[in-house]
Amino acid sequence: MLSMVAKYPNNALRNFHDRPTQVAKTRGYHEVLTAGFGIGYPVGLKYKVTPRVKEEISVMKNNGFSLVEMAVALVIIGLLIGGLLTPISARIDQKNLKRTDETLEEIKEALLGFAVIHKRLPCADRDGDGVENAPCDTDETKIEGDLPWRDLGVGRYDAWGQIFRYRVDMKYSSGIPSSLKTDVKKKLTVRNLQSTQDWTTVEEDGTSRVVAIIFSKGKNGNAENGNQLTAANDATYVQDVYVEDTFDDRLTWLSKSTLMNRLIVAKQWPP
Repeated sequence: MLSMVAKYPNNALRNFHDRPTQVAKTRGYHEVLTAGFGIGYPVGLKYKVTPRVKEEISVMKNNGFSLVEMAVALVIIGLLIGGLLTPISARIDQKNLKRTDETLEEIKEALLGFAVIHKRLPCADRDGDGVENAPCDTDETKIEGDLPWRDLGVGRYDAWGQIFRYRVDMKYSSGIPSSLKTDVKKKLTVRNLQSTQDWTTVEEDGTSRVVAIIFSKGKNGNAENGNQLTAANDATYVQDVYVEDTFDDRLTWLSKSTLMNRLIVAKQWPP
């Protein structure tokens, strides 16, 4: 608290509360410009100031931040905010990846249900209406396209608002072949991003264990590497973990074994 003696008409001494106020020097007095030294003290009150009080007031006036100090403070604040935003962005990406993977599994289940009902797998949607463009067992331009989400009764978009892509084995689009063999010329294969071959999706006789491919184009909205449709006979797709700015597609496939298991459980196979 500033210790000072106030000059009143009755020369009474009063104690002042330690509260900030604006003062202006006038003829050796300081005039209170705003109320605040104490409740009940009027604006315009004049009082004498001792040398000690003058020194304290001078220190208070010069006790601000310099431009350099403010700049340093702003830089620190910026670094702190940036450090918080990065983890938040990473958590959002992980949440979207998980949500998309869950939707892909739901689509696989819907494909299995479609096969049980129709004894075949649907063709791709080539005109954007969510309905398959059938038949596609003889037309190579119809084997890949958007997911026929209306026919399957599933969501159309991934977590980034992109339409899921879909491709079916030509033989399984017209019925379940009695030999269970997939198309040899255009067999669907899936490989790792860093490898050139993936034997897990290829049978010993050269046919594929995969009957359908479903994938999301990921955060950037573009099919990566081998997932780009460059030709009708390009049936090799790429699956890998998420790598920022390198690979963000989310891909899964429906295997022949999974399909046949569901058909047998539903007593739809053998025919």
